[in-house]
Amino acid sequence: MITPVWIVGFTGHRPKNSPGRSSAELEHFAPLIRRELSALQAKAVAQGGRAEFLCGVAAGADVIAAREASALGMAVHVILPMPEHEFEKDFAGPEFQEDLVLARRFIQEAKD
Repeated sequence: MITPVWIVGFTGHRPKNSPGRSSAELEHFAPLIRRELSALQAKAVAQGGRAEFLCGVAAGADVIAAREASALGMAVHVILPMPEHEFEKDFAGPEFQEDLVLARRFIQEAKD
């Protein structure tokens, strides 16, 4: 039997020094993101399927959402907008180092 797969796509905002865009403010949405992902996952399971997550793992909201999807047991698929070595340059600065660690983890898991 074929198991239906629901692909949950996500795109978000990078942290910035503007209202509603700081790392702390973006992190504030983690419980809401998890709740919504959990609801979508439950719908997929109720219909005999599973939910999988897809995003670009950019710093900020993408990494937060990927982390929450992974915590729910969803497979995390990654689409990079450029070669990996170029993509990592987008995480320059100490404020992005935690996001870079997570992004690298999700990229490696997707490769595996």
